[in-house]
Amino acid sequence: MPKKAQKLLDKARRTSSGWTINELKALYEGFGFNIIHKGNHDFAQHSTNPDLLDTLPRHNKVKDVYVKNAIDKIEKLLARESQKADTESEV
Repeated sequence: MPKKAQKLLDKARRTSSGWTINELKALYEGFGFNIIHKGNHDFAQHSTNPDLLDTLPRHNKVKDVYVKNAIDKIEKLLARESQKADTESEV
């Protein structure tokens, strides 16, 4: 995981307020999510775990809930990757 992505995740865990959409997108992209532009919303979807999908606002300042959702999705991703690594090391 890139150092910048980890720093953004640490920041998100400390505070979910005051985030901009660009910071939120950078957080998602740092963990392998693609930003998809569709209709009136943008979406963050992970490239190898497509069920990890979240809606993003299109305004600059984002509500706390969007940052909390990002933390949740990224933590799920990290748990899956950790579990996969543990399974592979057992083989």
